[in-house]
Amino acid sequence: MKIKLKLIFNILRKVGFLLYVALVVTLVYRAYFLRARVTLELMIPAEELNLPVFVNHFPNDLNRMVVVEKAGIIKWFYANSTQAEGTVLDLEKTVYSAGWEEGLFTIIFDPNFKENRYYYVFYSLGKPLRSRISRFTLNPDYSTDLDSELKILEIKKVAEGHNGGSMEFGPDNYLYASIGFGSFRMSEWDFLQNRTTLYGSIIRIDVSNSTPDQPYTIPPDNPFVGSKDGSRGEIWAYGLRNAWRFSFDRKSGKIYTGDVGEVTREEVNLIKKGGNYGWPFMEGELCFPPKEKQDCDKTGMELPMLSMGRLYSRSVTGGYVYHGEKIPWLKGKYIFGDYLRGILYIDIDHPEEMLTTPEILLYKPPTLHGPNKGRTVLFSSFGEDENGELYAVNIEGGVYRLNDIHFGQQLKGFLYQVANFR
Repeated sequence: MKIKLKLIFNILRKVGFLLYVALVVTLVYRAYFLRARVTLELMIPAEELNLPVFVNHFPNDLNRMVVVEKAGIIKWFYANSTQAEGTVLDLEKTVYSAGWEEGLFTIIFDPNFKENRYYYVFYSLGKPLRSRISRFTLNPDYSTDLDSELKILEIKKVAEGHNGGSMEFGPDNYLYASIGFGSFRMSEWDFLQNRTTLYGSIIRIDVSNSTPDQPYTIPPDNPFVGSKDGSRGEIWAYGLRNAWRFSFDRKSGKIYTGDVGEVTREEVNLIKKGGNYGWPFMEGELCFPPKEKQDCDKTGMELPMLSMGRLYSRSVTGGYVYHGEKIPWLKGKYIFGDYLRGILYIDIDHPEEMLTTPEILLYKPPTLHGPNKGRTVLFSSFGEDENGELYAVNIEGGVYRLNDIHFGQQLKGFLYQVANFR
């Protein structure tokens, strides 16, 4: 009996040792895979930002930037400032920001900003709920008179959330904007595929000669202009759920966007003229709802460049194709993020090959400053300057510039991941 017990004990000891080795190997591999590949340089470190959601720079001025706060304030600062230098716009009394996904989202500058001083914002309103795109005129002292507002477009909403909220001027000088699907109930979703509204789309409009009577016109080469089926002529692409941040590749002119998922998939899309990205019949490459539809007609629908399961992403944030000099090995890669996970990237050289696994730049990095020190950075947006350098925004208060990382920082990041299980 003693011999049998000793044998069993030896076996258990060996099994325990093997399990311990397996655990150590797993931890080391995980830490190596999730280690930091870039570092974050904190901008305006003495400024207490209130829920920042976007960062941009003034045209032809690398030294002067703007940051958008969700509650309705836009501040400006120098690249080497320790705090904001002034307020560009104060819409706090106008913007509805009580809902978590409502507020002021974006500021972009007119292609002829040097001559006309125009800029455009996208924000939420309440009673009734709606989203609005407006143009303002910047004063010489970098302030704005509220009565300079020219309302370009309003979109009615039935519930909070899913506004889209991103805008960019394309290489053609037309204004592109993402419109969310508006939080309609599932029983009402089917209309999102018929293009008779702007919900779930990226639109393209001409604001070069805006007036109060005619705030925009529709470019004649938009894909659905002249359609006999009731399609809105403003639509450039559709079938998107909530395109939270899109951008133009400054080299190729192509549009890339992150599209936030509902249940199983987060996706990155290459936006094509007239493209149908499937929502609400598809989520990523899958039929939707996944438990009810095992098969569906995907004819004419664009598949995503990247379709991520919830292991990698919970709420995707679109970014930019990197063309800067600070991180040479990232040139030509699409840098984007996830609100809860961190900063990621993919190779875009073969867009026809759908990817399922992104590469990691920063995984759940801790906040290193301010009252939220130690908490995971929640990336709400990205920004790009005229040199192609990238910036990241932490909704809990930080704006950062992405920089390359040296060996000591990599080692520190590796050890952090060994000890951290978040």
